Amino acid sequence: MYWIVFALFTTAETATDLLLSWFPFYFELKIAFVIWLLSPYTKGSSVLYRKFVHPTLSNKEKEIDEYIAQTKARVMTP
Repeated sequence: MYWIVFALFTTAETATDLLLSWFPFYFELKIAFVIWLLSPYTKGSSVLYRKFVHPTLSNKEKEIDEYIAQTKARVMTP
């Protein structure tokens, strides 16, 4: 769960880093967020995964499977 949430955070961070880096204490808040994700006491990554990532993936499961099948068919076709 942690690595999936961290990958999404890194992707979002890459897209928004230039826009938000002017914000006071931006880098400190980013470090605090990563610590919150990692902490076994807060279980931040589990909270985010269960509230946002898992429901989204569950709702889009059929579309994801179709996309994988289409991609597999394209790769297998000579």
